[in-house]
Amino acid sequence: MEKVLVFSDLHGRVHAMEKLAKRCKAEKPDLVIGLGDYLYNGPRNGVPDDYEPMTVANMINFLPYPKVFVKGNCDSRVDQAVIATPIEENKIIELFGIKVGLYHGDVPSMEGLDLSEVRLYMFGHSHVYLLEKCDFASFLNPGSVAFPKGGNEGTYCLIDKDKAEIRGIDDGKVILSKPLSELI
Repeated sequence: MEKVLVFSDLHGRVHAMEKLAKRCKAEKPDLVIGLGDYLYNGPRNGVPDDYEPMTVANMINFLPYPKVFVKGNCDSRVDQAVIATPIEENKIIELFGIKVGLYHGDVPSMEGLDLSEVRLYMFGHSHVYLLEKCDFASFLNPGSVAFPKGGNEGTYCLIDKDKAEIRGIDDGKVILSKPLSELI
């Protein structure tokens, strides 16, 4: 595996999905990780003009990359019926020799997740990007593709064996970069 693209919080917005598909085509990741909230916009976000959850589901299904998806607080069984990739409650995977815990970010998304061996925690939910190391582990939040908060632009994360980078969804411009060796 050479490259992993991580995103979160699409919330059914077709323009954000178009940008994500464009970034995937440009980056050619070996794996795409989704950290929840794929189709439903949620009551706090209002209903934007580009809210087209079925179109977004079809676009997700046609992304020609292996995918690992975890469930967000806005995802339901109905979403799983239209998204072909299994949407798991949470998951532990290994990337570049590192145990990585994938969850959405709200408290229920962590239930039953054995974090004893995890070195890198990936989550969404807050819509604010984060890439930092603490005493016991590192934390990565790719921000939101569709509803960024904190004055940020829409973002995603690109990880390779050397580094993790938060990038702008519009142009792929690097916003924040850290060597992977500093995060483990």
